[in-house]
Amino acid sequence: KLTVVETLRRQFAMIRRPREELDRFVRETTVLREGFAEFARYCLDSGIPLSICSAGMDIYIQAALGHFPWFNRIPVVVGKANFTPQGIRVDFPQGRDGLDFKATLVEDMKAQGYAVVYLGDGVSDEGAALHADFVFARDRLLALCQSKGIRHSAYEDFHQIRRGLEFLLKGDLRDSLDRARR
Repeated sequence: KLTVVETLRRQFAMIRRPREELDRFVRETTVLREGFAEFARYCLDSGIPLSICSAGMDIYIQAALGHFPWFNRIPVVVGKANFTPQGIRVDFPQGRDGLDFKATLVEDMKAQGYAVVYLGDGVSDEGAALHADFVFARDRLLALCQSKGIRHSAYEDFHQIRRGLEFLLKGDLRDSLDRARR
């Protein structure tokens, strides 16, 4: 059985196209989930730490989000694409237990005193969801949260996530967020 990371490595090793071509393709075809730009701006303007942690790659994230003026203020933890004549080599951040860098990021944030609200949709989000204080989930991650009793809320778009986050910040996550800001 292949991991998500190994599958991505094998798939991208077959691509032998210039980076500029892939950047253009991503910019022309990517549709962000409704409300993402407004959500990111809300977090940044409100002093709420926001990170992007994805099993995707830097070439997608940069091409899809790099035009936003606030993009460089958001830490991005993703696989790095290295273009070679033999195809794209993908290097992922290493987590403490091998490749679960998403869970490692959540654990590190919690160790610094942050309350962590995690957003995800797939199997590569399981480790992080298990450690987060609250999860906004959809698709496969939603089913996992339901089956494992992880504190969560389903979402379809970032407008829902923003409303949910505002509600959480009025309640039990407020004290934890305030402590982390000190």
